[in-house]
Amino acid sequence: LKLINKTLLASEPYEVSKLRAKLITPPYGLPSSTLAILAAVAIRHEVPRLRWTNAKGEANFAKNLNSAFSEDSKLTIRLFDFAPKQLTMLYAVGLHFRLSKKDKSNEDYAIECNKALRDFVNQQSEAIKTSGQLQDKTRQLVKFVQKIATNPQDLADCLIELLGGESDVDKAQQQLKSLLDDFEKITNSNGHEIKKTFETLIPKSPLFKETLVNRLNHEDASPKAKALGGLLADHQHDKELDVNQVTQILLDKPFEECNEIEIGECKGNLKTLIEYHQQPQPERIINTETEPTSIVIAEDLIEQLNQVLVRTQLPSSQIKAALSTVLNQYGDE
Repeated sequence: LKLINKTLLASEPYEVSKLRAKLITPPYGLPSSTLAILAAVAIRHEVPRLRWTNAKGEANFAKNLNSAFSEDSKLTIRLFDFAPKQLTMLYAVGLHFRLSKKDKSNEDYAIECNKALRDFVNQQSEAIKTSGQLQDKTRQLVKFVQKIATNPQDLADCLIELLGGESDVDKAQQQLKSLLDDFEKITNSNGHEIKKTFETLIPKSPLFKETLVNRLNHEDASPKAKALGGLLADHQHDKELDVNQVTQILLDKPFEECNEIEIGECKGNLKTLIEYHQQPQPERIINTETEPTSIVIAEDLIEQLNQVLVRTQLPSSQIKAALSTVLNQYGDE
Protein backbone atom coordinates (compact mmCIF):
# COMPACT_ATOMS: atom_id res chain seq x y z
CA LEU A 1 0.00 0.00 0.00
CA LYS A 2 2.87 2.38 0.76
CA LEU A 3 4.35 1.71 -2.68
CA ILE A 4 1.02 2.43 -4.39
CA ASN A 5 0.50 5.58 -2.33
CA LYS A 6 3.98 6.96 -3.02
CA THR A 7 3.83 6.11 -6.72
CA LEU A 8 0.40 7.60 -7.42
CA LEU A 9 1.07 10.80 -5.43
CA ALA A 10 3.58 11.96 -8.05
CA SER A 11 3.97 15.63 -8.89
CA GLU A 12 4.23 14.77 -12.59
CA PRO A 13 1.59 12.82 -14.60
CA TYR A 14 2.09 9.09 -14.02
CA GLU A 15 0.78 6.30 -16.29
CA VAL A 16 -0.98 3.90 -13.92
CA SER A 17 -0.54 0.86 -16.21
CA LYS A 18 3.19 1.00 -15.39
CA LEU A 19 2.37 0.39 -11.74
CA ARG A 20 0.10 -2.49 -12.81
CA ALA A 21 2.97 -4.13 -14.72
CA LYS A 22 5.20 -3.81 -11.66
CA LEU A 23 2.68 -5.24 -9.17
CA ILE A 24 1.63 -8.32 -11.15
CA THR A 25 5.23 -9.53 -11.53
CA PRO A 26 7.62 -10.89 -8.86
CA PRO A 27 8.35 -10.11 -6.15
CA TYR A 28 4.77 -8.82 -5.73
CA GLY A 29 2.77 -11.13 -8.03
CA LEU A 30 -0.60 -9.58 -7.19
CA PRO A 31 -3.74 -10.54 -9.19
CA SER A 32 -4.59 -7.73 -11.59
CA SER A 33 -8.23 -7.84 -10.49
CA THR A 34 -7.27 -6.65 -6.99
CA LEU A 35 -5.10 -3.68 -7.96
CA ALA A 36 -7.82 -1.04 -8.29
CA ILE A 37 -9.23 -2.04 -4.86
CA LEU A 38 -5.80 -1.89 -3.21
CA ALA A 39 -5.11 1.48 -4.85
CA ALA A 40 -8.44 2.85 -3.62
CA VAL A 41 -7.46 1.94 -0.06
CA ALA A 42 -3.92 3.30 -0.44
CA ILE A 43 -5.02 6.76 -1.66
CA ARG A 44 -8.43 7.04 0.03
CA HIS A 45 -7.39 10.16 1.97
CA GLU A 46 -5.73 11.84 -1.03
CA VAL A 47 -8.51 11.64 -3.63
CA PRO A 48 -9.39 15.39 -3.41
CA ARG A 49 -5.74 16.20 -4.24
CA LEU A 50 -5.47 13.89 -7.26
CA ARG A 51 -6.49 14.56 -10.85
CA TRP A 52 -6.69 12.44 -13.98
CA THR A 53 -4.72 14.44 -16.53
CA ASN A 54 -5.96 12.80 -19.74
CA ALA A 55 -9.37 11.32 -18.89
CA LYS A 56 -12.46 12.44 -20.83
CA GLY A 57 -14.27 13.08 -17.56
CA GLU A 58 -13.26 13.26 -13.89
CA ALA A 59 -16.74 12.97 -12.39
CA ASN A 60 -16.31 9.28 -11.47
CA PHE A 61 -12.90 8.87 -9.84
CA ALA A 62 -13.50 5.18 -9.01
CA LYS A 63 -14.43 4.34 -12.59
CA ASN A 64 -11.28 6.02 -13.91
CA LEU A 65 -9.16 4.27 -11.29
CA ASN A 66 -10.54 0.87 -12.32
CA SER A 67 -9.95 1.65 -16.02
CA ALA A 68 -6.42 2.90 -15.30
CA PHE A 69 -5.35 -0.56 -14.09
CA SER A 70 -6.34 -2.19 -17.39
CA GLU A 71 -3.43 -3.66 -19.33
CA ASP A 72 -3.70 -1.31 -22.33
CA SER A 73 -4.71 1.82 -20.38
CA LYS A 74 -2.97 5.14 -21.05
CA LEU A 75 -4.64 7.04 -18.18
CA THR A 76 -2.30 9.20 -16.12
CA ILE A 77 -2.74 10.67 -12.65
CA ARG A 78 -0.93 13.39 -10.70
CA LEU A 79 -0.98 15.19 -7.39
CA PHE A 80 -2.87 18.42 -7.78
CA ASP A 81 -1.15 20.62 -5.19
CA PHE A 82 -0.21 24.18 -6.05
CA ALA A 83 3.02 25.84 -5.02
CA PRO A 84 2.62 29.25 -3.30
CA LYS A 85 3.86 31.20 -6.33
CA GLN A 86 1.52 29.24 -8.61
CA LEU A 87 -1.44 30.17 -6.43
CA THR A 88 -0.32 33.81 -6.41
CA MET A 89 -0.30 33.93 -10.20
CA LEU A 90 -3.68 32.25 -10.58
CA TYR A 91 -5.18 34.43 -7.83
CA ALA A 92 -3.92 37.44 -9.81
CA VAL A 93 -5.88 36.10 -12.77
CA GLY A 94 -8.98 35.86 -10.58
CA LEU A 95 -8.44 39.42 -9.36
CA HIS A 96 -8.08 40.67 -12.93
CA PHE A 97 -11.29 38.99 -14.09
CA ARG A 98 -13.09 39.75 -10.80
CA LEU A 99 -13.82 36.13 -9.96
CA SER A 100 -15.31 35.45 -6.53
CA LYS A 101 -13.56 32.93 -4.26
CA LYS A 102 -16.47 32.63 -1.85
CA ASP A 103 -16.96 29.06 -0.53
CA LYS A 104 -14.35 27.65 -2.94
CA SER A 105 -11.24 25.69 -2.05
CA ASN A 106 -7.86 27.00 -3.18
CA GLU A 107 -7.67 24.26 -5.80
CA ASP A 108 -11.16 24.84 -7.21
CA TYR A 109 -10.62 28.59 -7.36
CA ALA A 110 -7.26 28.12 -9.09
CA ILE A 111 -8.92 25.87 -11.67
CA GLU A 112 -11.60 28.52 -12.31
CA CYS A 113 -8.93 31.22 -12.73
CA ASN A 114 -7.03 28.98 -15.13
CA LYS A 115 -10.16 28.52 -17.27
CA ALA A 116 -10.94 32.26 -17.28
CA LEU A 117 -7.51 33.15 -18.65
CA ARG A 118 -7.57 30.40 -21.26
CA ASP A 119 -11.06 31.45 -22.41
CA PHE A 120 -9.98 35.10 -22.67
CA VAL A 121 -7.00 34.27 -24.89
CA ASN A 122 -8.87 31.73 -27.01
CA GLN A 123 -11.72 34.18 -27.64
CA GLN A 124 -9.37 36.69 -29.27
CA SER A 125 -9.64 36.69 -33.06
CA GLU A 126 -6.99 34.83 -35.04
CA ALA A 127 -5.98 38.15 -36.59
CA ILE A 128 -5.12 39.53 -33.15
CA LYS A 129 -3.48 36.33 -31.85
CA THR A 130 -1.19 36.19 -34.89
CA SER A 131 -0.55 39.94 -35.07
CA GLY A 132 3.02 41.02 -35.54
CA GLN A 133 2.32 43.92 -33.16
CA LEU A 134 1.96 41.63 -30.13
CA GLN A 135 4.67 41.91 -27.50
CA ASP A 136 6.95 38.89 -27.25
CA LYS A 137 5.56 37.90 -23.83
CA THR A 138 1.97 38.11 -25.09
CA ARG A 139 2.91 35.94 -28.06
CA GLN A 140 4.43 33.37 -25.70
CA LEU A 141 1.23 33.30 -23.63
CA VAL A 142 -0.88 32.73 -26.76
CA LYS A 143 1.44 29.94 -27.88
CA PHE A 144 1.24 28.24 -24.49
CA VAL A 145 -2.56 28.45 -24.22
CA GLN A 146 -2.89 26.87 -27.66
CA LYS A 147 -0.92 23.83 -26.55
CA ILE A 148 -2.85 20.61 -25.93
CA ALA A 149 -3.00 18.82 -22.54
CA THR A 150 -1.56 21.48 -20.25
CA ASN A 151 -2.89 21.83 -16.69
CA PRO A 152 -3.43 24.80 -14.32
CA GLN A 153 -0.02 24.33 -12.70
CA ASP A 154 1.59 24.55 -16.12
CA LEU A 155 -0.25 27.77 -16.88
CA ALA A 156 0.79 29.21 -13.52
CA ASP A 157 4.42 28.27 -14.26
CA CYS A 158 4.13 29.98 -17.64
CA LEU A 159 2.93 33.18 -15.96
CA ILE A 160 5.74 32.97 -13.41
CA GLU A 161 8.25 32.74 -16.25
CA LEU A 162 6.67 35.64 -18.15
CA LEU A 163 5.98 37.95 -15.20
CA GLY A 164 8.84 37.10 -12.85
CA GLY A 165 7.10 35.21 -10.03
CA GLU A 166 5.83 38.18 -8.00
CA SER A 167 4.75 37.04 -4.51
CA ASP A 168 2.26 39.91 -3.99
CA VAL A 169 -1.12 39.24 -5.65
CA ASP A 170 -1.90 42.92 -6.33
CA LYS A 171 1.46 43.55 -7.96
CA ALA A 172 1.15 40.34 -9.98
CA GLN A 173 -2.29 41.48 -11.17
CA GLN A 174 -0.84 44.78 -12.41
CA GLN A 175 1.83 42.89 -14.37
CA LEU A 176 -0.82 40.58 -15.79
CA LYS A 177 -2.99 43.56 -16.80
CA SER A 178 -0.11 45.05 -18.77
CA LEU A 179 0.25 41.73 -20.58
CA LEU A 180 -3.44 41.27 -21.40
CA ASP A 181 -3.99 44.92 -22.36
CA ASP A 182 -1.77 44.21 -25.35
CA PHE A 183 -4.72 42.56 -27.14
CA GLU A 184 -6.93 45.63 -26.74
CA LYS A 185 -4.16 48.02 -27.78
CA ILE A 186 -3.80 46.27 -31.14
CA THR A 187 -7.56 46.21 -31.72
CA ASN A 188 -7.79 49.93 -30.89
CA SER A 189 -4.74 50.76 -33.00
CA ASN A 190 -6.13 49.03 -36.09
CA GLY A 191 -9.51 50.67 -35.61
CA HIS A 192 -7.89 54.07 -35.16
CA GLU A 193 -6.01 53.72 -38.44
CA ILE A 194 -9.25 53.18 -40.36
CA LYS A 195 -11.05 55.99 -38.51
CA LYS A 196 -8.17 58.39 -39.15
CA THR A 197 -8.16 57.59 -42.88
CA PHE A 198 -11.94 57.99 -43.07
CA GLU A 199 -12.02 61.32 -41.22
CA THR A 200 -9.11 62.69 -43.28
CA LEU A 201 -10.80 61.94 -46.59
CA ILE A 202 -14.36 63.01 -45.78
CA PRO A 203 -15.13 66.69 -46.51
CA LYS A 204 -15.95 68.77 -43.42
CA SER A 205 -18.30 71.05 -45.35
CA PRO A 206 -21.89 69.73 -45.59
CA LEU A 207 -22.06 70.99 -49.20
CA PHE A 208 -18.93 69.11 -50.29
CA LYS A 209 -19.97 66.05 -48.35
CA GLU A 210 -23.35 66.01 -50.08
CA THR A 211 -21.64 66.29 -53.46
CA LEU A 212 -19.39 63.33 -52.65
CA VAL A 213 -22.33 61.27 -51.42
CA ASN A 214 -24.23 61.98 -54.64
CA ARG A 215 -21.29 60.88 -56.74
CA LEU A 216 -20.83 57.70 -54.72
CA ASN A 217 -24.52 56.95 -55.24
CA HIS A 218 -24.45 57.63 -58.97
CA GLU A 219 -26.34 55.04 -61.01
CA ASP A 220 -23.10 53.92 -62.68
CA ALA A 221 -21.17 53.63 -59.39
CA SER A 222 -20.03 50.24 -58.06
CA PRO A 223 -21.96 48.46 -55.26
CA LYS A 224 -19.12 49.21 -52.84
CA ALA A 225 -19.21 52.90 -53.75
CA LYS A 226 -22.97 53.04 -53.19
CA ALA A 227 -22.67 51.22 -49.86
CA LEU A 228 -19.93 53.66 -48.80
CA GLY A 229 -22.11 56.54 -49.94
CA GLY A 230 -24.91 55.30 -47.70
CA LEU A 231 -22.53 55.03 -44.74
CA LEU A 232 -21.15 58.51 -45.42
CA ALA A 233 -24.63 60.00 -45.68
CA ASP A 234 -25.50 58.68 -42.20
CA HIS A 235 -22.18 59.55 -40.56
CA GLN A 236 -21.70 62.70 -38.51
CA HIS A 237 -18.21 64.04 -37.76
CA ASP A 238 -18.93 64.22 -34.05
CA LYS A 239 -20.06 60.59 -33.91
CA GLU A 240 -17.90 57.48 -33.48
CA LEU A 241 -17.35 55.62 -36.75
CA ASP A 242 -18.29 51.94 -36.76
CA VAL A 243 -15.16 50.47 -38.36
CA ASN A 244 -16.93 47.13 -38.70
CA GLN A 245 -19.24 48.70 -41.30
CA VAL A 246 -16.24 49.98 -43.26
CA THR A 247 -14.49 46.59 -43.40
CA GLN A 248 -17.74 44.84 -44.27
CA ILE A 249 -18.20 47.18 -47.23
CA LEU A 250 -14.62 47.17 -48.50
CA LEU A 251 -13.37 43.71 -47.49
CA ASP A 252 -16.62 41.82 -46.97
CA LYS A 253 -15.54 40.62 -43.51
CA PRO A 254 -15.88 41.77 -39.86
CA PHE A 255 -13.26 44.12 -38.45
CA GLU A 256 -12.19 41.69 -35.71
CA GLU A 257 -11.21 39.11 -38.35
CA CYS A 258 -8.95 41.50 -40.28
CA ASN A 259 -5.17 41.21 -39.94
CA GLU A 260 -2.67 44.05 -40.43
CA ILE A 261 -2.33 43.41 -44.16
CA GLU A 262 -6.09 43.56 -44.63
CA ILE A 263 -6.33 46.72 -42.52
CA GLY A 264 -3.81 48.33 -44.87
CA GLU A 265 -5.80 47.08 -47.86
CA CYS A 266 -8.97 48.55 -46.39
CA LYS A 267 -7.34 51.96 -45.92
CA GLY A 268 -6.01 51.88 -49.49
CA ASN A 269 -9.38 50.88 -50.94
CA LEU A 270 -11.11 53.61 -48.96
CA LYS A 271 -8.69 56.27 -50.17
CA THR A 272 -8.88 55.12 -53.80
CA LEU A 273 -12.68 54.93 -53.82
CA ILE A 274 -13.23 58.38 -52.31
CA GLU A 275 -10.55 60.16 -54.30
CA TYR A 276 -11.83 58.62 -57.54
CA HIS A 277 -15.33 59.98 -56.91
CA GLN A 278 -13.91 63.41 -56.02
CA GLN A 279 -12.33 63.74 -59.47
CA PRO A 280 -14.02 65.78 -62.24
CA GLN A 281 -16.43 63.73 -64.31
CA PRO A 282 -15.64 63.15 -68.02
CA GLU A 283 -16.89 65.95 -70.25
CA ARG A 284 -20.28 65.31 -71.72
CA ILE A 285 -20.80 65.24 -75.50
CA ILE A 286 -23.60 67.64 -76.39
CA ASN A 287 -26.25 66.25 -78.73
CA THR A 288 -28.01 69.39 -80.00
CA GLU A 289 -30.69 67.30 -81.71
CA THR A 290 -31.95 65.80 -78.44
CA GLU A 291 -30.86 68.33 -75.78
CA PRO A 292 -31.15 72.14 -75.86
CA THR A 293 -27.61 73.49 -75.94
CA SER A 294 -28.27 76.13 -73.28
CA ILE A 295 -29.55 73.54 -70.78
CA VAL A 296 -26.57 71.21 -71.34
CA ILE A 297 -24.08 74.04 -71.01
CA ALA A 298 -25.75 75.20 -67.78
CA GLU A 299 -25.67 71.69 -66.33
CA ASP A 300 -21.99 71.31 -67.24
CA LEU A 301 -21.20 74.70 -65.75
CA ILE A 302 -22.88 73.72 -62.46
CA GLU A 303 -20.98 70.41 -62.39
CA GLN A 304 -17.65 72.10 -63.08
CA LEU A 305 -18.35 74.75 -60.44
CA ASN A 306 -19.17 72.04 -57.89
CA GLN A 307 -15.92 70.25 -58.69
CA VAL A 308 -13.92 73.42 -58.10
CA LEU A 309 -15.73 74.14 -54.83
CA VAL A 310 -15.16 70.61 -53.55
CA ARG A 311 -11.42 70.96 -54.11
CA THR A 312 -11.23 74.31 -52.30
CA GLN A 313 -12.54 72.87 -49.00
CA LEU A 314 -13.72 76.37 -47.98
CA PRO A 315 -16.40 76.95 -45.31
CA SER A 316 -19.99 77.22 -46.64
CA SER A 317 -20.26 80.85 -45.52
CA GLN A 318 -17.31 81.90 -47.67
CA ILE A 319 -18.64 79.99 -50.68
CA LYS A 320 -22.06 81.64 -50.39
CA ALA A 321 -20.45 85.09 -50.12
CA ALA A 322 -18.29 84.42 -53.20
CA LEU A 323 -21.24 83.15 -55.25
CA SER A 324 -23.31 86.15 -54.21
CA THR A 325 -20.56 88.48 -55.45
CA VAL A 326 -20.38 86.63 -58.79
CA LEU A 327 -24.16 86.76 -59.26
CA ASN A 328 -24.23 90.49 -58.55
CA GLN A 329 -21.87 91.03 -61.49
CA TYR A 330 -24.55 89.76 -63.86
CA GLY A 331 -27.29 92.08 -62.61
CA ASP A 332 -30.95 91.07 -62.30
CA GLU A 333 -31.35 89.55 -65.79
